[in-house]
Amino acid sequence: MLPRVDKRVSQYGVHHQTGLLACQIIANNASNGYLENEKRQPVTTLQDDILVDEVYYFVVPGQDDYPIVPSFQDWEFLHSRSYEWPEISSDKRPEVRCTVTQNAHATYLA
Repeated sequence: MLPRVDKRVSQYGVHHQTGLLACQIIANNASNGYLENEKRQPVTTLQDDILVDEVYYFVVPGQDDYPIVPSFQDWEFLHSRSYEWPEISSDKRPEVRCTVTQNAHATYLA
C-alpha cells in the first residue's frame, strides 16, 4: 500500500507513474504490467497525473499469479530495461514541497 501524499486540487493520492513503477518492481520487474481501477478497467489517466481512487489493482497480462519480490534487498535492477525517469526542470523554482520530506526540489541548484 502506497501512502497518498501527492495532492491534486483538494484530494490526496499517488503519482500514477510512481505507483505503477513500484508495482512493477514488486512484481519482479513486470514491465508489461498496468493498473486497473476498482471496476477492473485499465487506468487511463496520464502517467504524470495523481491517482485519487481508494483501490487500484496491478495486472500482469497472461498471469493470474506472478512472483513477488519480498524486499528491496532481494530485487535485482533490470539493466536491460530503460527506465524513463521524469525530467526535472531547473528553470523555475517549485511552488510546493514534498509532503513527506518537505524538500522543495529533488536536486538543489548550485
